[in-house]
Amino acid sequence: MIATGFHFLLPADLHTRTLAVTYVPALLLGAFLGGRGPALLALLLSAAACTMLMAPRSVVDTGNLIDVGALLVSGAMMAVFGEQLRHDNSQTLAREAHLQSILDTVPEAMIVINDQGGIQSFSLTAERLFGWSAEEVLGRNVSCLMPPPYREEHD
Repeated sequence: MIATGFHFLLPADLHTRTLAVTYVPALLLGAFLGGRGPALLALLLSAAACTMLMAPRSVVDTGNLIDVGALLVSGAMMAVFGEQLRHDNSQTLAREAHLQSILDTVPEAMIVINDQGGIQSFSLTAERLFGWSAEEVLGRNVSCLMPPPYREEHD
């Protein structure tokens, strides 16, 4: 509905050529927030709105048919890839929560760093041992936890 309203705000000479493009943000939003189902619903509603808003004479215009066809193909692809992105994101969040639960229950201090020495995970035991909260050290170099003579030599 917002995309259709936005369409009417455009200058009259752009109405026909930009009609299908105005629905792309709605399709992206549906795909990324809702997944395949809401994206396909937004696609069907967008295609119907495009067809209804075209003047009866211009529906058979080759350019308009190509625009609506491109909208249908690209919208279907957005729906599929949006669903995959949502699935991958939920798996990543589940793995992260699982790793954090392991870190929180390990009896020894555990610090996970990347290949540049940046702290990526900091267990509760490490917080108690070093006196720093995880929020304070995440992203910082692990050398910040070392005393001065070793700090300079670490990197």
